[in-house]
Amino acid sequence: MTLLQTGSAPRLLLTALSFFVLSGCVSVSYPVEEVEQARIGEIVTSDPEVLEHLAKISELEQLLLTLSPDVDPLEAANIAGSSVNYALELAEDYKLTKQPVIHNVLVNYGLRPRGLCIHFAEDILRMLLAKNLQTFDVYWGVAYPTERFRLEHSSAVVTAKGKPFESGVVLDGWRDSGKLYFVKVPDDDRYSWELFNDKVTEEYRQLRKQQADEAASGTTSSE
Repeated sequence: MTLLQTGSAPRLLLTALSFFVLSGCVSVSYPVEEVEQARIGEIVTSDPEVLEHLAKISELEQLLLTLSPDVDPLEAANIAGSSVNYALELAEDYKLTKQPVIHNVLVNYGLRPRGLCIHFAEDILRMLLAKNLQTFDVYWGVAYPTERFRLEHSSAVVTAKGKPFESGVVLDGWRDSGKLYFVKVPDDDRYSWELFNDKVTEEYRQLRKQQADEAASGTTSSE
């Protein structure tokens, strides 16, 4: 008698699939508060995990400074620190699993409310846009699938003010499960990025334009 005759094959397949999914369902945990405290100088630490994130902040800050001699170093430091730590915070808020692809399955089946790449992109974008940056621009980047089994991907992208999207830096919170992945747009060997004219950034830019027009005419906003 074969497995197919007994009906055991489907059950074995379901069991194996369940084990695979559940093994990746452990939520990530990061020292978000300690990283922030160390970043702003409130604590001194030798914790290797905290130091890893601090090193990532420093590396991103230096990368942002290469975008233009006109960028404000204080804004670069602000973007770097906020983006690295906020991605960790979002991962915990989303109860992100250690395998982001598995987390996508949980979201799509309603077992997690957020945590797709578009959620990371939107939330990081909103955080950065709220800073009212003067020497940087913020965009939504999208990478369309070029291979059969690759999915569409989204990420925040930061450029020096007035510079083309293609010169920017990708700030991807999803790819490494909350550990911010960053790379210059043309140097990303996994995704080919394009500008996506999303509602979030467009509404913000319209507000910025309105505020600038009001300031130039000497009027004030009614908000």
